Amino acid sequence: GNLVIGALSGDLSVIASKVLLEFHAKYPHVQIQLFSIDDAVEKVKQNEIDLALTFMPKPDDSFIHIPLYQDEFFLVVQMDHAWSDREAIEFREIQSIPLILNPIGHCFRKLLEEACLFAEIGLQPIIESTDTKAILELVEEGIGATILSGKLFLLENKGDLKAIKITNPAFIKEVSILHH
Repeated sequence: GNLVIGALSGDLSVIASKVLLEFHAKYPHVQIQLFSIDDAVEKVKQNEIDLALTFMPKPDDSFIHIPLYQDEFFLVVQMDHAWSDREAIEFREIQSIPLILNPIGHCFRKLLEEACLFAEIGLQPIIESTDTKAILELVEEGIGATILSGKLFLLENKGDLKAIKITNPAFIKEVSILHH
């Protein structure tokens, strides 16, 4: 058979790759295609992929939802940033510093925008990119800060960055497998 999987770029793609090693060992005759995509939920809806590894969107009864884990997001700054000595920052405070974020329409950015609406704040990033490595390089250069999942931070940080806990509210999202 054939199994087509869509995963968000970045950490979820890495996690999917590791899980697929185990799956392939158990089912060596199943052809697997793994795509790193930002609109995995929509691709499942349109039957373009079989399942999505993604942040859980709003509840939707048209999917089978298998929760995997929760991932907390952090404000990521350069080590010598003015806030790098802080252990926590209130969500509302992130609007006061230059940010480098994924573009509008990106799955993570949609989640962030929903949180901003709830907190009644607006974000105006100075740079937008879909490339996590490029975003982190810009943060390392001191151009601005970003918001990143804890798992992706652990995978990508070379020691030049500091992750600051976001509070009031914390920014935590559930990672799930979705399929029909």
